Amino acid sequence: MPKVFVSVAAWSADELWAMFDPALELRRNHQTGKRSRTLDGRTLAMSFPKPSLRTHLSFDAGITQLCGPAILLTPEPIRIGTHTSP
Repeated sequence: MPKVFVSVAAWSADELWAMFDPALELRRNHQTGKRSRTLDGRTLAMSFPKPSLRTHLSFDAGITQLCGPAILLTPEPIRIGTHTSP
């Protein structure tokens, strides 16, 4: 069973570095022009509690760099947080 991240104090230094290994590899690959196919065949949906263009663009760019399409879900068109009766 995977360990749940609740506090940094609950993890050893080796465990923390192991979490960053994949991120460091992605960064090295990006810097050398090697394209990651991590999200190939997957679609990610993004939903942010507050409107933030910078956050939206950062996530969208990151998902695109990993070869995945991104969908932005906003509260208005899909009625997030509202209850509808049939």
